[in-house]
Amino acid sequence: GTIVAAWDGSAEAARAINDAMTFLKPASRVVLLVGVTAEQDEERGPQTDDMIAHLKRHGVVAEAMRVKASEGDVGRLLLSTAKTLGADLMVMGAFHHSRWREFILGGVTLTVLEEATIPLFMAH
Repeated sequence: GTIVAAWDGSAEAARAINDAMTFLKPASRVVLLVGVTAEQDEERGPQTDDMIAHLKRHGVVAEAMRVKASEGDVGRLLLSTAKTLGADLMVMGAFHHSRWREFILGGVTLTVLEEATIPLFMAH
């Protein structure tokens, strides 16, 4: 089916994608989904070329999709975009910030964990 991989350029996201390679290889569609906030642009936002090349070396053809997000809305945006794409699985890094900071302030990881309606594959 379709797998969405949330990409922010972090080590956690890269690890999750590498750990999920078993699922990515047979997928019919892999979308590297980048939530771009208002203060980011194409140059300052997370780049996808290296990860797409890495996936290709492993036999996975992936496409990049950038979606605009407001600062506190990235998790919901990732989930709604995954739903629109008909994703069967979402792959993402977890707790990019400290778990304590995420717990107190909230964050993408907690939003996705609380609101996901599709299976999640997470790594930290």
